[in-house]
Amino acid sequence: MMNSEIENEISRLKKKLQEVRLSFEKYFCGNEKRPPVKEREALKKDLSRLKQIYLTNAALKFQVQSLGSSFNTLESHWEKTCRLIEEGKYKRDQFRSRQMLHEKTSDSENDKHTKSDSELSKTSDDLDIEGIYNNYIHSLKEHGQIKLPTKEGFTNTLKAKYLLLREKYEHQQIHFQIELKEGKPTLKAVVKQIKV
Repeated sequence: MMNSEIENEISRLKKKLQEVRLSFEKYFCGNEKRPPVKEREALKKDLSRLKQIYLTNAALKFQVQSLGSSFNTLESHWEKTCRLIEEGKYKRDQFRSRQMLHEKTSDSENDKHTKSDSELSKTSDDLDIEGIYNNYIHSLKEHGQIKLPTKEGFTNTLKAKYLLLREKYEHQQIHFQIELKEGKPTLKAVVKQIKV
């Protein structure tokens, strides 16, 4: 394959990964009856084929590795959440469900991604994302974690969580702290009442 063809394939799979991620989120929120298992498996096969291509271009090789890492991180999250749902231990956030449903029905297909990006960018001034990410990665390494989240994936997840919490707790202070859970560092949101 030519470099230009590989670049196009990487772009296509990035877009597909976001589509599958959104489909899983809709399932977790209760907006879909079944998880997008077939779509995930098809994406996994396409990624596997892409990884088998011998690449001499360092930039393309890095993009393929990053894409594979993002997929592996998300897949672990999907499998864990699906297992919790099957065991009846997962509590769906009804507020989030209503919010997502409202966004999907009110936005057209053409501008829904633009709106999402615009909303996420609002958190840049409110959170020290760089500091939180660096502390989290440092803590993971300290406790022997090999699989580390990508900065892009971590940032998008953190911003999305913050937006949901900010809408739910509009007049309260929200920050994130790292806690150990069963010997593994986890990121916990802390909501505090603002003193007037």
